Amino acid sequence: MIREDWTITKDSARPAGKPSECFYCHNSLGEQHKDNCVVKSKTVIVKATIEAIVSVPECWDENKINQHYNNGDYYHLEPHSLLDVEFVRDANKDDEEFYDFSVNDLES
Repeated sequence: MIREDWTITKDSARPAGKPSECFYCHNSLGEQHKDNCVVKSKTVIVKATIEAIVSVPECWDENKINQHYNNGDYYHLEPHSLLDVEFVRDANKDDEEFYDFSVNDLES
C-alpha cells in the first residue's frame, strides 16, 4: 500500500548528517521526502518458501515428517536451508489490517 504523506521528521536525520534534513534525500524537516528517497516505503505481499535439509528419525515416513514440521516442534531444523521469496502484489488496506502492519506507522 502506498502512503501519501511522507513529511520529513527528525527520525530521518542521522548522526552522520545534518540534524535539519533527511540523511538520504537532503530535503529539509517539514518538507516531503523526494520520490526516490529510501525512507519512502510501501507494503507488499511476498510468498516465502523454505527448502531445508533436516535430520529426522529414520523410521519416520512422509506423514510423520509433515505432522512434525506442520503441527509440532522444530528442534531438528538445522541452518542448512534456502529461502525463496517471491513478490506477489502490493498490499491493500485489508492486508494491512490482517497483518496488523501499516505503512502509515513507519517513521518518516
